[in-house]
This record gives sequence, structure tokens and C-alpha cells, in this order.
Amino acid sequence: MKIKSLLSALFFFALLIGFTSCSNDDSPASLSTQVNLTVNKDGQPASGVDVYLFKKVDVGVNSFDPFYANKKLTTGAEGMVVFELNENGDLSAQTAETTLYFKVFDEADNVLGETDVTINKGETKNATISY
Repeated sequence: MKIKSLLSALFFFALLIGFTSCSNDDSPASLSTQVNLTVNKDGQPASGVDVYLFKKVDVGVNSFDPFYANKKLTTGAEGMVVFELNENGDLSAQTAETTLYFKVFDEADNVLGETDVTINKGETKNATISY
């Protein structure tokens, strides 16, 4: 009797581990959401340029001031940055799609170039800022 109970318990335990270790690779949480952004200055890739990401415009505040940016990345040698977006602050929690604003500023915080991207969770989009 004890052996049968032990085998039943081991079978149940193995079955439980088998079910809990399975995952759904297509779940929204596992899908990458990113914007690949290229910055061109005078038609050439611009390296070392700070690109600012803004999620939304707040009423009564100059939301497109670099101080209020949600993220800032600097372009590499090819003039590219990759913004990896997450649901904790970058993407809208209420809707599937989010519009994001990307801007490049000069030293006096004047906008040199800009673009906006509307993206859904799990998508990868490409965009370009030229100035």
C-alpha cells in the first residue's frame, strides 16, 4: 500500500511540475516592443546625438522640454538608437496602442528634429529623425 501511495504522489508531483513549467511564448508580456530610430544630420547618420522620448503632453507644462523626457538615449556610430519599451511607464496601460514622441534638441533646448510613432504592444517599428 505504501509503495502505491508513494508512486501516486510522485506521479502527481511530476504532473504538477510539468504543467507549471509550460509557458506561452506568445503572451503579450513576453513580446518585445521597440522603436529603432535613426538620426540623420544633413543626410548623414549622426552619432553622439541625444534622442529624447516623450510619452504624452501634460496640460500646463512644456512637456517637450528635455527635463520632462521619459527616456534619453544617445545614437551610436550608425546614427541609431533602440528604445526598448515596457508596460511600466513607456506604454499605455489603458489601451493597446501608444503614441510616443521622439525629439532631438540643440544646446539651447530648441527642437532640431522630431517624429512620432504610434505602436502596439509587441510591435517593432522603425523611424527616422532628419535635421
